[in-house]
Amino acid sequence: MEDSSTQKTIQGIKWSYISTIATAVMQVGYTAVMSRLLNPADFGLVAMGGVVLRFGQYFAQMGMGSAVVQKKDLTQENISAAFTSSIFLGLIFSLLTIVLAPLGGYLFKNNDLIPVLRLMGLSFFISGFSLTSLALIRRSIEFKALAFSEIFAFGVGYLVIGIGSALSGQGVWSLVYASLSQSTILAGLTYLIRRHELKLSFHWADYKPLLSFGSKVSIISFLEFLGGSLDTFLIGRYFGNEKLGFYNRAQMLINLPLTYLITSFSRVLFPSLSQMQDDQEILKQRILFILKIISAVLFPFVALVSIFSRDIVTIILGDKWIASISLLSILAYASGVDFLKHIIAVLFEAKGLLIEKFALQSSYIIILGLFFYLAYPFGVIGFGIALLFAQFIRFIGFSIILIKRINIPPFEYLKIYYPSFASMIILTMILVPINYLLNLLSINYGLLITVKIIAICILTMSVLSLKFNQEIKQTITEILRIMLKGEK
Repeated sequence: MEDSSTQKTIQGIKWSYISTIATAVMQVGYTAVMSRLLNPADFGLVAMGGVVLRFGQYFAQMGMGSAVVQKKDLTQENISAAFTSSIFLGLIFSLLTIVLAPLGGYLFKNNDLIPVLRLMGLSFFISGFSLTSLALIRRSIEFKALAFSEIFAFGVGYLVIGIGSALSGQGVWSLVYASLSQSTILAGLTYLIRRHELKLSFHWADYKPLLSFGSKVSIISFLEFLGGSLDTFLIGRYFGNEKLGFYNRAQMLINLPLTYLITSFSRVLFPSLSQMQDDQEILKQRILFILKIISAVLFPFVALVSIFSRDIVTIILGDKWIASISLLSILAYASGVDFLKHIIAVLFEAKGLLIEKFALQSSYIIILGLFFYLAYPFGVIGFGIALLFAQFIRFIGFSIILIKRINIPPFEYLKIYYPSFASMIILTMILVPINYLLNLLSINYGLLITVKIIAICILTMSVLSLKFNQEIKQTITEILRIMLKGEK
């Protein structure tokens, strides 16, 4: 396990997770404070703006970041081409957002969105400046300096500027100020970490190899955006920004830890797998190993979030967000399936299986749209359930293609999920009645939460000690050992 490639990847993952954990802790604190200072409608408004921005983001970047990471022989001319396109496209889409903001207000039937969206549009230009440096950092798997930069940028942007603005009565604008300031600070620090010539290129030959891959990634990413934003758009349009606020915060509570968990892993995983894309056997063994470890953490985690959704919402968001509880219990499983699919999708991208990814994502959008149509009479809860079923169908599709293209025996593939699935079932069967009985006790809420945390820790460690989890436990221990050794 300790070859140089594996060690470099694990060290990259280590620093990625250091940033992740620190940022996640700050994000929880930020969310807890802002949820008490602002109203659900404020979060719903920014969620609407986020949908519009993500709509343009994929065309503003054209997959250049992924292309820089994935290209085997990257030249200085390619770097200049990536920088030129990201800067100009970022500027163009910032201006388009300002001009076309009323269209966003029309789509969501909410004119309050227009001024908010115009300011949020500056993020296109900011991200355009940092895209090339960030891609070069990912390509070389240099995450140590990036980790410190992300922590610093988040702390200043969200905790200082964001919360400070909310305390001064800026309302929804405080959410926008926090995001823009964090992005600006990180863009500057990213360039300091990995400087490149601020040279513009207007030669087609420099763009062609990047656009050949990047444009396909961008189109697929846009389809992923449509699938990932359809629920937000429909809820915002037909149920209003207050109900969208409840839905968005429930989604945030599960997506926050999972996004940090999986994104921190995949941004190191993509360049690592890209470097071994021609070695089929090693690639197969690596992806099976990764899926087994990720699912071992993911399955039990989403079950715990679903079981204790009431406590999570009450503690982090407060009593006025009670409507988010049932949504969180459903979205936990939907997000879990989605993020497991994401790991497989990273391999598709590294291996260049873009046509397959395009077909699967297109089919998913059609299925999701049909499920949402059927779920409309059941309100926002119905949308959550529809999302769960659609996510599961898409995961099956990705798994089938993976089995065929990487030559994995079906039984061998299914076997990697057995320990994680068994752990999830055991924890659910034990913790559901325990949680129910503990809630009947008339004791101090702080003491009740403490007892629940102790019960979770004891039972989780007990399940990890079962025979079918021994290999996973040993592997995680070995990974932690390599992380703690430090870079050579």
